[in-house]
Amino acid sequence: MFGKWAITSAFNSVILFTTEVFPTNARNTAFGICLFAARVGAMLSPFSIFLAGIHRWLPIVIFAAMSIVSAFVVLLLPETLNRPLPETIEQIKAWDKQQKYWSFELPKLPNQTALST
Repeated sequence: MFGKWAITSAFNSVILFTTEVFPTNARNTAFGICLFAARVGAMLSPFSIFLAGIHRWLPIVIFAAMSIVSAFVVLLLPETLNRPLPETIEQIKAWDKQQKYWSFELPKLPNQTALST
């Protein structure tokens, strides 16, 4: 059950992030291509059982390797916190020049005042 939750969470995060990264004039096309690639992967995954005929551990190794590679590729995605969504390709190029990759800084929260009673 945890696996189903993790897959659903990852898929929903991808859908949300995809709409934030692409500029407005190319967002629908890029979103469609990303969803198409996800559906192709979903269609091919049931056939991975046939790889077990070659070696019993082959499907597990392939899925584990793809998960690890995906985890590192995600680190290359731009940070979108407190930034306006890009409208044009030129804004994406400018965004890329300002981007800090491999930045693990936590966002600064606004100062909260204590409520007096």
